[in-house]
Amino acid sequence: MYYLFIFIILFVLTIIQIVVRWNKYSNHTIFYILFLIFWFTAGLRYETGIDWNTYTVNFAKTIPINIVLSNGFNFGEGMFLELSYGLICSFVKYLGGSIQSVFFIMAFISSFFLFKSIQIYSCNKSFSLLIYFCFAYLILDMTGMRQAVALNIFFYSLQFIVNKNLSKYLLFICFATTFHLSAVIFLPLYFISDMKISNKVMYITVGIGLLIFLFNIGFLNPLLKTVTYFFSKISVISSKILLYTTNPLLNRHRPFSLEMIIYLIFFILITYNRNKITENDKFLNLCLNFVWIHLLLCFFIYEYYDVSVRMAIPFIIGYVILLPKMLLTLKLSTNKFVMTIFICLLCFAPKRGIFLETKDGLPYNPYQNYWYYKVLKKDSTGAMRLEQYRLNMKKNRDK
Repeated sequence: MYYLFIFIILFVLTIIQIVVRWNKYSNHTIFYILFLIFWFTAGLRYETGIDWNTYTVNFAKTIPINIVLSNGFNFGEGMFLELSYGLICSFVKYLGGSIQSVFFIMAFISSFFLFKSIQIYSCNKSFSLLIYFCFAYLILDMTGMRQAVALNIFFYSLQFIVNKNLSKYLLFICFATTFHLSAVIFLPLYFISDMKISNKVMYITVGIGLLIFLFNIGFLNPLLKTVTYFFSKISVISSKILLYTTNPLLNRHRPFSLEMIIYLIFFILITYNRNKITENDKFLNLCLNFVWIHLLLCFFIYEYYDVSVRMAIPFIIGYVILLPKMLLTLKLSTNKFVMTIFICLLCFAPKRGIFLETKDGLPYNPYQNYWYYKVLKKDSTGAMRLEQYRLNMKKNRDK
């Protein structure tokens, strides 16, 4: 119930922040404590999550930094690692550390940029963190840590889009790509940031995507074959495309789930109140575009579940900023209170398997802390639970 405990803390703080105005000291203190919780939870996880075993295997193959520097930045035979992540791994390897040290460093970088971003952009920090915790943290910071770092660097860099500082934006996005190559998709966003898309266009395009999704209209295979052909000489890109389109665990269709319905509800709530929420603010309009893009990616790329999730999840930022902002459009405190509880329940529902420790949250539960399990030599069930989770996934796919 560890994750449920964090959810309850964030929920209570969200309600308090609506009802009571904290003084500056209390606000900073609580925010700093939340930063430590986010950092230590992801940084000290031990054989917890879904990708920890892959990271452990790759770290074992990583060459120490002294050899890497004299070997043309080749971090390991037959292995590709993004530059910054590779340097962290090889430096830790040189110092005699383990993958746990890498987890701790990466969790710090991700949490640092996340909390800096929330501090800059959010009107209700606890609420924004609750939304991020439910829809991004458990998937990325607790599993896909490289993409978590890339996402939060991108999150922080949004201020440079609004301020029209192209050089700084490019600098931070290039930095993000050194943790996860997929961050390259953020580059064009600078040039379409001022686009104001009407509700009508959003509803029509999302509606088309929903029909494609519901009726299983497939069109991506020919497109991906063309993309693979053009990038055939760039092995990093072509190999990734082949991995996600041929691996049976990755190329399954995205299911119509409760989470998809919740995203649609959020989309309708936000677009219905868009004039009150965005108020012709460039940054908030950009976040609205992110909500729209998120749904399009969920629906149009449904044929490849893992690709759909990985490409769409960075645009969760739109919900993280706009849902708390929507509360300010409600005049009565009672309405704010009711709407907050409603949104929090919607955030809770898709991750209830992890929060309530059902079989859906098998790789995450029980939460294993490195200091407790490794230092005190407690037996870990991480490998066994991960294997059982993968078997369950295979059974569900074969049904």
